[in-house]
Amino acid sequence: MDTTDRRRALRVSATHRRDLPAGLRDVSLGGFSLELPELLPIGTVRDFDLRTRRSKLVLRARVAHSTPVHKRNGRDVFVTGLQFVADVTPAQSALRRTA
Repeated sequence: MDTTDRRRALRVSATHRRDLPAGLRDVSLGGFSLELPELLPIGTVRDFDLRTRRSKLVLRARVAHSTPVHKRNGRDVFVTGLQFVADVTPAQSALRRTA
């Protein structure tokens, strides 16, 4: 079995708050992966706020895949991969990022 990673961009693991309905699994230049409590159909497009200490981005992403997973704690989630399709950050926020 070939175990070569065929991803186009390096993934960075992420930690998430367990009290939120979605858990961020990893992020790359091309997109990110979430654990969600419900299925988002492939092709669904949503806007996501991504925040750092210095800025806030609003990025539009499209669902590329979603796989049901049963967690050890008995919780069922959908591991959902999303691909970035556009930066839709409002102009005022974009100006603050470059300052």
